[in-house]
Amino acid sequence: MKAALIKTAAVAGLFLLGAATLKAQAQSGYRRPDPLDDTSRAGFRTYTQRATTAAWPTPATKKKVPKKEQAVSEWKRTVDYSGPRFGFTYLPGAVVDSLKNHNIDVGQTISQFGWQLEHEIHVSPEGPMVLNEWVFLAGGLEKGVFLPSVSWLVGARGRSGNEIGFGPNVSIAGVGLALAAGVSVKSGGLHFPMNVAAASSKGGIRVSFLTGFTLH
Repeated sequence: MKAALIKTAAVAGLFLLGAATLKAQAQSGYRRPDPLDDTSRAGFRTYTQRATTAAWPTPATKKKVPKKEQAVSEWKRTVDYSGPRFGFTYLPGAVVDSLKNHNIDVGQTISQFGWQLEHEIHVSPEGPMVLNEWVFLAGGLEKGVFLPSVSWLVGARGRSGNEIGFGPNVSIAGVGLALAAGVSVKSGGLHFPMNVAAASSKGGIRVSFLTGFTLH
């Protein structure tokens, strides 16, 4: 009886030992992969990157094409020196007599007031500037008369301020040619021109002195 119990216990123990061994071998032979381990994470990142690249392709980088610089020099510009002008004009005797024949009584010296449209064109960094001027004057106002004149002058001005110009002149004395020369003085933001002009007509040559100012 004792021998049978011992034999039964031994068989049961061997059976349990065999079952435990099989279970241990099965667990060691197959292990479910952990999705959070390093290998799985690396594979997941690679897969994600490939999927993203396939779904959203990276746009091609646009090459920056340098813009063609325009060859425009800063010194090529126009300056407006327009402003009021005033002075006086000497009239030859023949012009005074011609005016008296038209019931206009003035002396040989009359005042002048007007406006000058002046544009100074810079064409080179060191050379002279080109001048384009329109001069509108009203003379004889101190005598109660209106003697208009218009001159269009084209000339040049040096870097030192010296200037010269010539062009047609139209006045009550007739049509002629005007020649002007002078100097322009700059003080701060003010520009002071001082010019002597001579205008020809049938009655002789009229000589004028004009000055003025321009805020620039």
